[in-house]
Amino acid sequence: MTDTTSTTGLDIAGAAGDPLAPRVADFYAAFAAGDADAAAAAFASDGIYAFPSNPDEETDPRTVGEGEGLAASVAADPTFGSPHRIRVAAQEDGECLLEGWVRGADGEPSHSYVAACQLDDAGAIRRCITFRCAPTEDAAGTDVEDPGVDAAEQIGKYFHELEAGHMEEAVQYFTEDCLYGHPPYGKGLPRVEFRGHEELKAGFDHRGTQPKIHFVPVSIQRGPFLLFEGHVWVDGTEDGRTESFISSATLAPNGQVRRYLAYVCEPMVARR
Repeated sequence: MTDTTSTTGLDIAGAAGDPLAPRVADFYAAFAAGDADAAAAAFASDGIYAFPSNPDEETDPRTVGEGEGLAASVAADPTFGSPHRIRVAAQEDGECLLEGWVRGADGEPSHSYVAACQLDDAGAIRRCITFRCAPTEDAAGTDVEDPGVDAAEQIGKYFHELEAGHMEEAVQYFTEDCLYGHPPYGKGLPRVEFRGHEELKAGFDHRGTQPKIHFVPVSIQRGPFLLFEGHVWVDGTEDGRTESFISSATLAPNGQVRRYLAYVCEPMVARR
């Protein structure tokens, strides 16, 4: 990305990855300006906007607006009128994945956030799902040496070990000084942050083996940065509980994960 700060309320200074898709940039500029109609105009006629409306429970069901009610739904977003700062953006084959911060009135981060936008053939947004939590430090930066490894393969192996209950093996995919951020492991609980192998291993052990099965239909890597979206069969079956998730991973030069942020909501918001 160009190292530039936009005057439209979208800060891309120092951001890594790809330029934003034009309609996605239009949406965030209008969102920051408090113009719900212009924000809705960035969507296709059948587009949907799914956002977190409960600031006390980040994993709660998304509020979903679509069609003629889209502008009103955008205006109902608790962060409506706030600018965004992009840390990493990745665009490929009609998919645009983002990670960064929402900025408060003082210019400082009020939230960390991730978003996934699916685009139609004309570039309009067909589906946008977003997640937020309290601000999380970068802990890695964006000026990171490319390790030249397949990050999706690394994350896939980590998921395999976690789902199999091999916690010691799962930890080995992370650096000794890693930051691992995860949604609360239950209602009313705080968001989880583990730092380093000892905390991470203890956290995985506490989590224990679960029947969850992860599916990742969208995964885009740009150098050491990986953004991916998917869904989960919580009970291990298609007919049981479901979740949507987005994760952002930053690799260290040795190929291990230096920083990992995960966001989840239940139930899943189906892809278009």
